[in-house]
Amino acid sequence: MNRATTVCGSPLAPALVAMALLSAQGCDSDKLGAPCSLNVTAVSPTESHVDRNNLACPSRLCLLPPAQVTTDTQALCSVTCRTDDDCQGGQTRGQGDPTDRRCQTGFSCRAVIPALPDDQPCQKMCVCRDFVDASQPPPITCP
Repeated sequence: MNRATTVCGSPLAPALVAMALLSAQGCDSDKLGAPCSLNVTAVSPTESHVDRNNLACPSRLCLLPPAQVTTDTQALCSVTCRTDDDCQGGQTRGQGDPTDRRCQTGFSCRAVIPALPDDQPCQKMCVCRDFVDASQPPPITCP
């Protein structure tokens, strides 16, 4: 009898299948770019809104960056980064779902200065490119 038959025929098989499905679902929601909520009414052209303790995000970082261009993209879970390579593989908007407000164009590593003065002064985070005017240089850099 092979090992697969033993596992599948055991009373633990349904529990193992359930655990595998939950793990797969958890992976999808843990990614960069998952939707999160901030207590902000509008996107600012100059200020980043950051919640560093947002329970919807595994990194606890929920970010709404300044909008250099008009977008309907919402606040998204972010992570700290050093290069654009750190921002690869984030969640993006599903095709054909008009209620999906996740990122459409992917993420890049950019300097972020939060709106709250008592927060960390400057930090690099993965920012959805939907907010960025690629023809303009980054408005700020971190030391």
